Amino acid sequence: MNYQGTLIAVADIEKAKEFYHSVLGLEVMVDAGEHIQLTGGLFLQTVDSWAEFIHKKATEVVLENNASELYFETDNMDDFIKLLDGRSDILYLHPLLEHS
Repeated sequence: MNYQGTLIAVADIEKAKEFYHSVLGLEVMVDAGEHIQLTGGLFLQTVDSWAEFIHKKATEVVLENNASELYFETDNMDDFIKLLDGRSDILYLHPLLEHS
């Protein structure tokens, strides 16, 4: 078994695609409309198609939680923070923390 990536169900796939490209620099590898494969092993899927896939109603799919993490690294955290601060669509779960 080989791990291939992480799939995220999203309400607005075009907005999500733009976000992951403009904020994290991920490129679209495959765009099948309701399913998008990005570089780095990240996959986006519409809520409706995901719900159908798991045999649920779209209203049963919970989009927001704090039980997972996507992990990225950058060589220039200061510039990345400036990029985030310049966006109105970023919602922080907690203030920026520096760990040893």
